[in-house]
Amino acid sequence: MIKKFYYTVWTDIILQLQKNPLNKKSWKWYSLFVMSFCFGFNYVPILLLLPKSLDPLVYFREFHFFSSDFLDTLFHGLILFLLPGYILHYFLVFYKKKYEKFTKEYSFKNGNLFMKYMLVSVFLPLSVLVIALIINRIF
Repeated sequence: MIKKFYYTVWTDIILQLQKNPLNKKSWKWYSLFVMSFCFGFNYVPILLLLPKSLDPLVYFREFHFFSSDFLDTLFHGLILFLLPGYILHYFLVFYKKKYEKFTKEYSFKNGNLFMKYMLVSVFLPLSVLVIALIINRIF
């Protein structure tokens, strides 16, 4: 069931992007970025529930690659939130052109399923974060 949902969402974003002639060359990288971004948001609540000793952000803060704190934070965020999704999705979707098979097998929802997935992926973790911050302020 999870596999079916996963590949149906991918079918939805791939076919929706391919409909637009402007995305003829960039649909693969655009879909990979957007899905990896959503994937990164999906595990924000998990990171919030981890004890401080297991929090990967604590360990990342020790490494400074740039002279700017902003650039360091941005780089750490990319590594922590985007890179795992890029690697996972690449091998599950794009490696050996697997998308050609599942886009024929799973139904196209005209972009609606992907849009719902994206909204839930972004707003649910943000809601959890806001609730956690409110609870932290109260107690």
